[in-house]
Amino acid sequence: EQHHAHVVLPDLADGQRLAGAVDGRADTATSTTGNGRDSFVAAFDSEGRDKWYHQQGASGSDNATHVQVGADGSVYVMGTTTNSYGGAAAIGGKDVYLQAFDVAGAVRFTQSLGTTGDDTPAGLALANGQAVAVWNEAGGARMRKFVTITGTASGATNELAASNLTAVTMVASDSAGRIFLAGRDASNSIANKLVGMEISSETVLFQTQTSGEAIRALPAAGDQVAFATEAVTITPASGSTPASTKRESSIVGLDADTGVPAFRRTDPQ
Repeated sequence: EQHHAHVVLPDLADGQRLAGAVDGRADTATSTTGNGRDSFVAAFDSEGRDKWYHQQGASGSDNATHVQVGADGSVYVMGTTTNSYGGAAAIGGKDVYLQAFDVAGAVRFTQSLGTTGDDTPAGLALANGQAVAVWNEAGGARMRKFVTITGTASGATNELAASNLTAVTMVASDSAGRIFLAGRDASNSIANKLVGMEISSETVLFQTQTSGEAIRALPAAGDQVAFATEAVTITPASGSTPASTKRESSIVGLDADTGVPAFRRTDPQ
């Protein structure tokens, strides 16, 4: 059997959560399996001992790609499926799913997201008692909120038109109820745009873009959000000297409400 883990959370007070995809049964005592690759979620305590394990498969291939943990220890997972998953109806093509578990590993709810075509998960955030799912469709990026306990949708799907993002690649959130989306707009082929939003009202707080480098990391804490980029500069050859390549990483911190730069650190490599 081959086991593929795609996502792991940093250390938490009560351990870690792991989610991904697996071929075959990873835990024969508790696993269920469909056809093809199945999604799994595993929880461990601070000593690395198993707390619970959940493996689920539809009649097709499934993959858990994003995971977040609530303040009460509940777990929220986004992923992809090619069929009906966890009792949620299939929409068509490759769907995005959102699934929630309580602290003991019991499923709270499962939701299907997307279109009749192929859709991809972009990120997941928890704020204001809601799970905020962000995904990409052929028509652009989308965002929708769900009550964390019941899975009831809160409002309609936001097509993120005000953000001008056509695809989202990273999502972060903070404890003040803000969400930050990194991605591409229609004029760029790389994900070099960052948009800050207030989750409750879905109001855009700011938009900013790098000079051309893709955003590779997106942490948010306190009153700031930061992003990291990496630029590659090729120095032309001089005489018989071959061209050299210089990599330069930058971390930029912004005010979380306004997007005004707060700091910048550049690290030549």
